[in-house]
Amino acid sequence: MKALSVALLLLALLVSVHKTEKSFENQKEKNVSKQEALNESQLLTMQDTFSSQAEDLARRKKNEERGHQLYKMSNKILKHSKSKKEKEEAYQFLTKAADMGHLKAMEKLAAALLFGYHGPQNITAAVTLYETLAEKGSHKGQTALGFMFSYGIGMEYNQAKALVYYTFGSLGGNLISQMILGYRYWVGINVPRNCEAALTNYRKVAYFIADKLEKNEEMPVEKVRLMEKSENLSSNNDFLDWDVHQYYKFLAERGDTQILKAFYYFLKAAKAGNTHGMAFLGKMFLEGSVAVTQSNASAFKYFTMAAEKGNAVGLWGLGLLYYQGKGVPVNYTEAFKYFHIAAEKGLADAQFQLGVMYHSLPKCL
Repeated sequence: MKALSVALLLLALLVSVHKTEKSFENQKEKNVSKQEALNESQLLTMQDTFSSQAEDLARRKKNEERGHQLYKMSNKILKHSKSKKEKEEAYQFLTKAADMGHLKAMEKLAAALLFGYHGPQNITAAVTLYETLAEKGSHKGQTALGFMFSYGIGMEYNQAKALVYYTFGSLGGNLISQMILGYRYWVGINVPRNCEAALTNYRKVAYFIADKLEKNEEMPVEKVRLMEKSENLSSNNDFLDWDVHQYYKFLAERGDTQILKAFYYFLKAAKAGNTHGMAFLGKMFLEGSVAVTQSNASAFKYFTMAAEKGNAVGLWGLGLLYYQGKGVPVNYTEAFKYFHIAAEKGLADAQFQLGVMYHSLPKCL
């Protein structure tokens, strides 16, 4: 009887173990099925993701190709066309290319908006575009923002931000940023004077130019001598740096509606002792415009101020006044003297005037 009880107990235990094993096997099969279903779902999700990414990549590549085509079409029209209608069409292509994210098209369009090439000037739109370019790592966009922050054009006047953007532009290989930083560190404009930092930036430009000349020995070179003294500029002075000088010079020479602003800036620079400002004030008074009434006396005054500090444009201006007898008696000797000094400083206009005098007035020289 006891043996029978033990046998029944063992049998019950075996049945229980068998049920447990079967339950485990069933659960295992369910888990495997779930895992397989999950793996299949994940695989489908990954396939969908890859498919979506591939479609997005193909779409972006197509956009890039289309943007590049539009950019090339725009450049071709601008290079060969002289009609206003065709140039407007070219800028429509350029705008479409920029909208597609074509970097060079964005850079060119931003410059057109800033300077008003072939259309109305729109500084606000230019700022927006340059900010996008800077975020994309465009050294041209970073340099432009440095310039605009430096002089409060279209945004707040902020020298700290200007320095940051010029630095990024320089590191990105922008020659203008490198020249600006080189000059600022050399003179000490809004930064401590640092000859090593100035040399680092100037050296990059020098190596670039040397490489270009090595590849093209026939390339004409205009020699420019750096100022022997810094014109008493300091971080607290209002000065006309190279970048803003070029910008307002462009506006003044084009006769833009912004010419009043150009005149104001040249006047401000002249009062701060800057010879570029003095010389271009003389030029504006000599020619006359909506900003200033033509005045030979005022032209003589500002040309003289600039010439006394050795400015080539000022010297050329005095030569022109004596040569044409504007505000002063005609005096070819004085005209030749000033043209000659300006020509030695590398000013092409003065060299041309010397050529004219040698050709037409050989007996007077």
